[in-house]
Amino acid sequence: MFDIAIDSKLRGCDVVKLRIGDVIVGGQVRQRSMVIQQKTGTPVI
Repeated sequence: MFDIAIDSKLRGCDVVKLRIGDVIVGGQVRQRSMVIQQKTGTPVI
């Protein structure tokens, strides 16, 4: 989680809302994922 927070530059509230399905699909770690920031509503890839 710490690496995700630093690499993605997400706010803490957005990092703790991540679900396993946001990061892993079919037993493999996703290379990219898009998260919509709660505060600004802008996507972070």
